[in-house]
Amino acid sequence: MNLNKSTIKYITQNGWKFLPITLIAGLALAFSGNLSGSISFFTDIELNASSVWNIYGHFSMLTSRSWVVGILSLILVLFAMSVEYGILDRHLRVGKFSLRKPLASLNDTVMTTVPVIAIAMVLLEVVTFLTSAVILLLAKTVAFMSLPLAIIVTVAIYIGMMFLLAEFMLVIPAMQVVGYPFKDAFIFSTKLVSGNIKRITFDFICVIAIAITVSALTAILFHGKVISLLIDTILYSFILLYIPIYSMMAFYEFTGEQRRDIIVNKKSYLT
Repeated sequence: MNLNKSTIKYITQNGWKFLPITLIAGLALAFSGNLSGSISFFTDIELNASSVWNIYGHFSMLTSRSWVVGILSLILVLFAMSVEYGILDRHLRVGKFSLRKPLASLNDTVMTTVPVIAIAMVLLEVVTFLTSAVILLLAKTVAFMSLPLAIIVTVAIYIGMMFLLAEFMLVIPAMQVVGYPFKDAFIFSTKLVSGNIKRITFDFICVIAIAITVSALTAILFHGKVISLLIDTILYSFILLYIPIYSMMAFYEFTGEQRRDIIVNKKSYLT
């Protein structure tokens, strides 16, 4: 089954139930980062490429305003995704959607989600910083070609980041559903995605590219900061919802595990 199709289907049926969790984290990211910052940076590369930290501020999810806001946003994202994975795990394995049970067992969920998500986000930020350094180097050394080269480098590194995200994608489901420790879960994850890595990376690229484009168009068409903040909050919330659900859908498809939420829905429909 198409993973995007099954993910969107699950979001359509159950996504609204996650809104109290994802909207808070999405708002935090909208405050701390700039979803279309990479595009706005390239509109005037000569002015914006004044320092590596200025470039990094355009590209980073966590530090466009301040480190304090970024750290608080990171904490909210880690908490939100921990709760999301707990809800998803229970719903797909037991067939019951419950906010209370995942919150009651949050300690166990945190142990499987927070380290993995934190590692992935730190790696993404490190790659973002290195990208900023490369762009600054290009701007200072090959000024006449800095814009096209910087765009090419940025696109290539973004693709690499999505590839990296795909490699980590099934680690959390493997730890939650199967009970593997991190090392075994990572090995298991890479084996599962090895034959589908291009497909998964492409799906992630499409989602991120659409989100960045919508954010950029909003900033261009509507100059108000409130509207941009609102749209970025919605887009970030969708991304925070999409990635955990996509990863769980992929895990169940690749492993052949039985989804109890489908069985329960069928039984209730038949009766």
